[in-house]
Amino acid sequence: MNFKYARTPKWKRASATSIIIAIINLLLLLLNAYMNGGLSALVIIVNASLAGVGVIMGIYYLNMPHKDYIRTDKQLISIHRGPVIPRKEIKFRDIQRVIVIRPIIELHMKNQKAHQFNLDWLTTDDLNEIKKILKKKTAEVSDRWDMGTGPLSRRRM
Repeated sequence: MNFKYARTPKWKRASATSIIIAIINLLLLLLNAYMNGGLSALVIIVNASLAGVGVIMGIYYLNMPHKDYIRTDKQLISIHRGPVIPRKEIKFRDIQRVIVIRPIIELHMKNQKAHQFNLDWLTTDDLNEIKKILKKKTAEVSDRWDMGTGPLSRRRM
C-alpha cells in the first residue's frame, strides 16, 4: 500500500518560502549589479543557481501531497526521506518494536538502530491503516497512538 503526504499548510508555506527566497536572491543580484556597474560571471552563475534551486524546491514542496511518504508491501516498509536521499527500506522481520512518541513513530530494529517517521505528515485514515499493518507484521507495538487534533485528524482532501 502507498500512503501519501497529508495535505497540510506546511507544504504551501515551505513552497512559498523557497520561491520568495529565490526572488529576493535575484533582486539582490540586480541591486548589486546596479550599485557596482556590473557583475562577474561567477557571481551571476552562483546567484542564478541558488535562485534555480529555490524555485525547484518550491515546486517540490508544492507537490508533496502527491508523493508517497510511506509504502508497504508484504515484506517491508519504505519511508520517503527527501528529494536526493533514497527511500529507507526496512524489512518487517527486522523490526523489534514500534514506539509512538507524538509526533514521531520510531521503528526500533533488532540490530539496535532506530528509524522514524512523522505522524503529522499522514492522514488519520492512513495512520490507522499503518497501525494495523505494523501490529500485524511486527513483534511489539506501543498502544499509545495519540490521534490528537491538527493535520493528522483531517481526512485526505
